[in-house]
Amino acid sequence: MNSKSFKRNLVLWGLAVAISTSSAVAQVNNLLVSSTNMAFTATTGSIVPQAQLLSVSSSAQSLAVNTGIRYLSATDGWLSISAATGNTPFTLTITTNPTNIPAGNHIAQITLIGGATQSTLVNVTLSITGASIPNGVLTAIPSSLALASDTNVVVQSTISINATTPTNFNVQTSTSNGRNWLSTGTTFGTAPTSITILANPVGLTAAVYSGTVTLIPVSGGASLSIPVTFTVGSLAVPNLVVSPPSANFAYQIGTSAPAPQQVLVTYTSAIVTYLATASQPWVKLTSNTSNIPAQSVSGSTNTYLNIAADPTGLSPGVYNATISVSAANAAIQTITLTFSVSTSTLLVSAPTTLSFLYFPGGVNPASQLITVSTTGSPLAYTVGATSSGWLLAGPQNGSTNGNNQITVSVNPGGLSNGTYSGTVTITSGSTSMIVPVSLTVGSTNFSGTVASPPSLSFLSQAGGIATSQTLTLSGLTPLNFFATATSSGLGWLQVNPISGTTPATLTATATPLVNLPPGTYLGSIVITNLLDSSQLIIPVTYTITGGTISSSQQSLVFSQLAGGLPPISQSIQVASSTVSALNITSSATWLLVNPTATNAPTSITVNINASGLGVGTYQAFVTITAASNTLNIPVTLNVFTGAIPTLSTTNISFNTNTGAGAPPPQSIAVANVSSSVAFTAIAQTFTGGNWLFISSNSNITPAILTVSVAPTGLPPGIYRGTITVTPNGGTDSRSAEVLLTVAALASPTIQTVVHSASLQPTFMAPGLIVTLTGNAMGPASGVSGTITGAGAVDTTVSGVRVLFDGLPAPLLYVRNNQINAIAPYGIYGRVSTRIQVEVAGVRSEALDFRVADAAPGLFTTTGAGIGQAAALNQDGTLNSPSNAASSFDAVVLFATGEGQTFAGGQDGRIIATDIRKPLLPVTATVGGVPVEVLYAGSAPGLVSGALQVNLKLNSQVPQGPAVPVVIRIGNATSQSATTIAVR
Repeated sequence: MNSKSFKRNLVLWGLAVAISTSSAVAQVNNLLVSSTNMAFTATTGSIVPQAQLLSVSSSAQSLAVNTGIRYLSATDGWLSISAATGNTPFTLTITTNPTNIPAGNHIAQITLIGGATQSTLVNVTLSITGASIPNGVLTAIPSSLALASDTNVVVQSTISINATTPTNFNVQTSTSNGRNWLSTGTTFGTAPTSITILANPVGLTAAVYSGTVTLIPVSGGASLSIPVTFTVGSLAVPNLVVSPPSANFAYQIGTSAPAPQQVLVTYTSAIVTYLATASQPWVKLTSNTSNIPAQSVSGSTNTYLNIAADPTGLSPGVYNATISVSAANAAIQTITLTFSVSTSTLLVSAPTTLSFLYFPGGVNPASQLITVSTTGSPLAYTVGATSSGWLLAGPQNGSTNGNNQITVSVNPGGLSNGTYSGTVTITSGSTSMIVPVSLTVGSTNFSGTVASPPSLSFLSQAGGIATSQTLTLSGLTPLNFFATATSSGLGWLQVNPISGTTPATLTATATPLVNLPPGTYLGSIVITNLLDSSQLIIPVTYTITGGTISSSQQSLVFSQLAGGLPPISQSIQVASSTVSALNITSSATWLLVNPTATNAPTSITVNINASGLGVGTYQAFVTITAASNTLNIPVTLNVFTGAIPTLSTTNISFNTNTGAGAPPPQSIAVANVSSSVAFTAIAQTFTGGNWLFISSNSNITPAILTVSVAPTGLPPGIYRGTITVTPNGGTDSRSAEVLLTVAALASPTIQTVVHSASLQPTFMAPGLIVTLTGNAMGPASGVSGTITGAGAVDTTVSGVRVLFDGLPAPLLYVRNNQINAIAPYGIYGRVSTRIQVEVAGVRSEALDFRVADAAPGLFTTTGAGIGQAAALNQDGTLNSPSNAASSFDAVVLFATGEGQTFAGGQDGRIIATDIRKPLLPVTATVGGVPVEVLYAGSAPGLVSGALQVNLKLNSQVPQGPAVPVVIRIGNATSQSATTIAVR
């Protein structure tokens, strides 16, 4: 096979752009390190392991090298390098800090990128033995909650619970005033986890209420108290709350960026959209609806706003910023930020704020912990507490290399109701850190749960669509419940959700199943109290009526030449939502119907017998009678002389889906039996505006009318129109009815997402070419992607998009059951990504996929992911068993899934001379023998995400028609069943 055929095959394999078979210039990796694997060992609680040195050099000219850290296991923050940049040759000092790191093996990589093309990785392992940090130390983010409601609507929020080791705990709630308005979505859990906290204002007067959620470790240990304030009624304004209202960040130049922090955004009485805007560009925000870091994002309330501090380009100093959070009909809330940037080590606390809540007459709030760490080397520190005498903190001395936890407690005795502020100050030399502390001093009735409405009644037509109603559960006491639906007649009743905590809103749905004949059915929704198994029963009645009949034809028109042959028969399609007995009659002797009795759905044939009828227009009806309703279909018969044109059909139907475009045009032949007749044709619509159009090849019979429709903008429905043909100078016209049915577009469905090269399930990786299969994902006929004016593969084809966390992917091919797309480079660094298909604005359910640094796969000539690789020999011909490569030659492979590149990949870009290379190292074996990788990077002429790998074979490589070839990128390998031919 020659190179031109090879190009065509690559198109078929889904790359959808022409390939240039010229090999890229081989690159020599002249960035060298003294070791590619470094190991550190420590015992829990021991001192920091001795630092190690890493020499970085280059075999040719000096290179400017950027360094970074990438963690490959769950725990991070334990690895440090002495410099972020350097010019070869130079030496890095590598240190590890086991403080607060659990026992086990922890893995990371040091990334070194030199110049425009050179990169390498150093693997680092930290092995920690011995007992982990003491069990049962629970922490919460945020450590306190402020909720509000100005109506009788329950509000809720979610708190993340962390622990130094997996810890089972029980949950208790208490309130100091009002009734027992505070509850949680569970009574037990295992940290790390999250819990839902609910506040119910029903029965409360306007006031500020205080409560506490207490987590008690099952195996013993310190309990964790989460203070909750609840503002009810008019006092709830402003009704937008941020908690905590401040955050502090610290960064030492040359180390990893500080970890993001979270602020909970809540609203008084509903879930609404908020807008958060930072005052400084170093603040990067993400939310539950916007996961691309930006200075301004929107989100929905009762979720977390994520705040990150980006130190890029910042000089040493202290930086301040604010975040304004706004929502409709609420006062703007402000979050204050402080960011300390230094060339020396800084202190870091977790959490950065503390809140306590005390009920007069009750026990003192439980103590809380502050964990102290640093941005670099260990530091000794002292602790001080400032307040009006109620705040205690200790021990007063500590070290981030040893006992690095501070216990904070309060003594509220003698304090009146109100909110008090204090600080815990942590100092090391000239470096200090302040943790704000607040103390709120505040000042419980049960009743049954009721359902509204107390019973449900549904009415439906046999064979119709499902209908739903809302059921509200409320009461003064929060109740954990389980809901079940029971029904007579094959399970037509469903309820959702099936569990929760009152107050709650449930959805009951009744479905007229195919096997349910008309009649009345009984059911019930049973609400079971999980605490004492008592039950609340909501009766449900479901009445199903007989199905109504309908017809796609609203009228029929026949034309017959006087004394001539009868016109062609026409049919009436009768539909029904259930089987219905029909009686069919006509109102005139010249109008014949068949059959006269049958069951719907059916087709009725209508014929004409005009014997004895003179020239003129005759009217009659076809009457179709069912038990539920009657249809009267008007029928017009035109008996004419030879001067009146005839139409080849009097009924035309078009069908399309919303957003799918116009269906193909149809034709009507206009004729006259005796002589040519000049005529005028007019299109008219009755509903939906001007969607019907006609054109004619002549205005004299015989002629052909071309009928077309333009459904753009029409909502789902049935639209009717007519085409009327009138002889010039005459009044006796002929008409054809036009029916346009616009169906609602079916929601696209993703069934599988596989690697386009291996055709196997895969992790996602930046730039990976993937194949999606499913239903309703695009046009019935396949459409290839297009190249934009900017030289990139377009992200929209025939109204179809594929979204990765909302990022549009370049599209190579689109069909209703298959899409070839390229994962955006924007998913780099993420743990997972959600994939959706969007067709004409309608999105599919999302599928979640793990994101890997690389997921290599080799393209094959079979397109099946196994067998002969898509490979070129050194002379540019296609490698095959009949055209094997010499064991001393080079071979060119084509793959995808190399991950992020240097320079960074650009979505859909067609590569010319601006080649990119993988960030991760690329190696290869042929027949299990390591071979030299001459080049690994962009394939000129192909789209970004297509990888070209040039290998240099050697004498150790086995010979044969099918020698296995495998490439490795980082720690990921291509499929094992791919081969090349070697002689």
